[in-house]
Amino acid sequence: AVRYQVNRKNNIQMACDTSALLQDLQKRITLLQRRIHCPPDGIEIDEQLRRARYSVEAYLHCYSAKWKWVPPEYYSLTLPHRAKLLNALKIQQLCKSVLMENKQFKFAVGKANDRTYSRYYLVVVQYTSVISNKKLELAIRKLRKVSEGRLPTNCFEFSVAKEEDSERLTGFKHNAVTPFGLLDDSIPIIIPSSLVEELADAPFIWMGGGHVRSKLGLSINEFIEKTNAIVADVSELRPE
Repeated sequence: AVRYQVNRKNNIQMACDTSALLQDLQKRITLLQRRIHCPPDGIEIDEQLRRARYSVEAYLHCYSAKWKWVPPEYYSLTLPHRAKLLNALKIQQLCKSVLMENKQFKFAVGKANDRTYSRYYLVVVQYTSVISNKKLELAIRKLRKVSEGRLPTNCFEFSVAKEEDSERLTGFKHNAVTPFGLLDDSIPIIIPSSLVEELADAPFIWMGGGHVRSKLGLSINEFIEKTNAIVADVSELRPE
């Protein structure tokens, strides 16, 4: 009985020591993360931001990547003001990532990891443009040659995915979505060909960075290479 009490006391002490060590380690990790990410006061380095930055920096090694924290009122500002905060050369460099869903997706037709016929696509589009559902449908259909069994139009009907589906599949909240570190990494990425052409003289874009206050900048060429993005005519100018 005495030996049992001694062992039990030692086990409790070891558990307390381990817990204290883990707490100390967590504090050190948090401090290190804050030094690396340099967030403004009051911002927590959460799992979403860590996942995005790991994908960009450690997994894909995107050497042109730039990170920028923006103020809370960022989305209430005009595009020129946002561009100035990011040191962007023009407002056409400002982009957002939109998850599009094919409402007519047929599981009997689709195959796993088939970018020519996926239920969801993540489109990185300029704020100065809008996604054209018709153009998106045509672009996806053209990915499969007629000789390879191009699908009929009744297999396609694109619209913006529900916000809860976007968060579930991308792992990012509204205004924080980025193509890097997606929870479902089988989702194909699309970038408009008009974006690539328009920014030929300034081939760099800004997009969400995994946190509503974090923005990620990347060269267009590296973005296409690292994400294996589909470059296609899927957008049109936003009406004045």
